[in-house]
Amino acid sequence: MADFEFSEDGRKVIKCPGGHEPKSCSYNQGTGRCTISFQKSQCQDCPHKEQCHPRMFKRVSRKTVTSKSNQRAKQQRERRTEEFKKQSRFRNGVETIPSILRRKYGIDNIPVRGLIRIRFFFGCKIGALNIKKFCRYMQGQDKCALKMATA
Repeated sequence: MADFEFSEDGRKVIKCPGGHEPKSCSYNQGTGRCTISFQKSQCQDCPHKEQCHPRMFKRVSRKTVTSKSNQRAKQQRERRTEEFKKQSRFRNGVETIPSILRRKYGIDNIPVRGLIRIRFFFGCKIGALNIKKFCRYMQGQDKCALKMATA
């Protein structure tokens, strides 16, 4: 679906994945679907026939596509790339700190009033998180030092 080329307004299919121009293209305003027709011989010899699944008739083959499904297929294709996976890992790393502060440290329910007290309370929570991370890091360093000493 991602390889169908649409016009800029999304109402007309210009090319199919096989590179063929449609014989006819009609757009349904209510549903947003484009019904495209090709010569039967074009679709029978096409290498993309198994993925496309056109309806074969006596002289023509017909396929119904939407620009939304085309955009969705492009997004799914992009999600499989290494670059996207790398960015999603980075995003997950960024979102962990607010999540930990909410779940473990109860940052949503601050029992004090006043700007200075709230800042102090929040700072203590951040400090506790940093100390816990530092302790975990040092425990890992001790294990590394033990492995080096025994080797």
